[in-house]
Amino acid sequence: IPQVPCHLAIAHLQVGSRQSDVARELGVSQSVISRLAARHRTTGSVGDRPRSGAPQVMDRNDDQYLRTYALRHRYATATQLQACLPEVRGTRVSRQTIRNRLHRFGLNARRPLQVTPLTPRHRRDRLQWAQDHVTWTMQQWSTVLFTDECRVTLHRNDGKFFSGVLTSPNKYSESSLKSKQSFTCARNHLNRAESERVTGNRWKQFLSF
Repeated sequence: IPQVPCHLAIAHLQVGSRQSDVARELGVSQSVISRLAARHRTTGSVGDRPRSGAPQVMDRNDDQYLRTYALRHRYATATQLQACLPEVRGTRVSRQTIRNRLHRFGLNARRPLQVTPLTPRHRRDRLQWAQDHVTWTMQQWSTVLFTDECRVTLHRNDGKFFSGVLTSPNKYSESSLKSKQSFTCARNHLNRAESERVTGNRWKQFLSF
C-alpha cells in the first residue's frame, strides 16, 4: 500500500486500533496490515527492505568493449557481438542482454538507406545540375520529361537488408548508407518534350542522347 496509508495504519495500531478495523478503513486485507505491523516492529520503518536484485554479469570494462566494438562494426548483429564478447573478455551473456546494453548506450538497429555508389565526379555533376536548375519555374519544368532508371542486379537479390547498429541521427550520413550490388542500368535523361505525346520514334531519340 502507498507510503501515506502505511504511516496512517501504524498510527492507528499505536493508539490501540485492531488490525481488522484498520484494514477495513484502508480497504485492504488484514494480512497486509499484519505484515506491515511486523515489518515496523522489526525494522522501525514501513518502507520495503532493499533488494539485491540479479547480479550484473557485465562490468564497466565489458560495457566499454561492447560499445567500442559495436561502433567500429556498425553492421554486426547481436549474435556476432555475443560471440566476440567471451573470446576477448571471457563474459558470456544472452543476445537479449547485448541488445539491452546497446539500447542503454543509445545504439539501436536501423535499416540503412540503400543508395547507388557515386564517384566524386558523379557528386560534382549532380550538384552542378541542381545549381543550374534551382531557379527554374513550374512552366519550365512542365516541358521536361524524366525517365526512370532500369536496373538489373548482377548478383543476389538486393532487397531489404537489416543492419546491426546505426547511431547517426541523419539517415543520409555516410555511416547510414549502404551501397547496392553492382548492376546495369539505362541512363537518366532530361529532355524537352515538344508535345505531350511520346511516340516510339521519339523514345528512340531520347535513348540516343
